[in-house]
Amino acid sequence: RVRAVEEVLQTAVNQVGVEVNLAVQQSWRAPALHYVSGLGPRKVPPLLRVIRASGGVCPSRRWLYDTSLHSQDKRPIPKKVFVNAAASLKVVNRAADDDEGGDKDALDVMRAHPESYKYANTLAEQVCEGTEMANEAEDRQLRFAMENPDNIDRLNLEAYAEYINETPTEAGGWKLSTLIDLSMEYRDPYGEIRAPWQEPNESEEFKILLGDLSLIHI
Repeated sequence: RVRAVEEVLQTAVNQVGVEVNLAVQQSWRAPALHYVSGLGPRKVPPLLRVIRASGGVCPSRRWLYDTSLHSQDKRPIPKKVFVNAAASLKVVNRAADDDEGGDKDALDVMRAHPESYKYANTLAEQVCEGTEMANEAEDRQLRFAMENPDNIDRLNLEAYAEYINETPTEAGGWKLSTLIDLSMEYRDPYGEIRAPWQEPNESEEFKILLGDLSLIHI
């Protein structure tokens, strides 16, 4: 039963994400990090210690594994761990909001894996075509796309997926589901993706209490 509860917590946490800087600043939020894919009770304390020792703020997702971005000799989390955890780690760097030169990425506030950032950047670039934002910096184009999600809906995602699949230099495979997920994140970053809760009926309650009914012999 305990394992079942842990699995539910893992699913829920990875669906809604954890805001890293709030977990650092407010200790009661930190336990949620234990349920992020790839982390766990042993990896979270060292991660929090490194962030606190570096000023108490994680500036970006990339900072979590790239040692060139901070003074620590050891990256906060191993890169393999980061690959599993990244999409569930939401990084909001409020201190850098007004700092154009700060280490930040608009995509760090979205439920998107860094491996898919190039596709998200291309979607934003396509949204900005033919507008005053066409020649703006990448970060500004991303924010424009977030502020105008209806423009994302008008893009031909299937055509872009075919281009990715057929371009040798991309070598990305079929990415339509990734592009659809990214378009949803532009509309509502870390939005609710869980099914609406419904009160279980009597049959469902019986199964919850007794487990797999097929194992019961009368």
